[in-house]
Amino acid sequence: MHAHAHQTQVIKSEGTQFPPAPPSQHLMSRIINGFSREVDPLLHSECGCAVCGKLVTTAHMV
Repeated sequence: MHAHAHQTQVIKSEGTQFPPAPPSQHLMSRIINGFSREVDPLLHSECGCAVCGKLVTTAHMV
């Protein structure tokens, strides 16, 4: 193994640090909750209207 393989290089350019710091617990919670809402099966499953047969998402069925 090379000696430089374990070194982490930090690059600063125009006030931006790379690699960025790990996300906070609050940010991770917001990301996970947002993802969970977006992949909710009710938002992606469809049902046919009993009158006209048009497919609509289950979340929009009355």
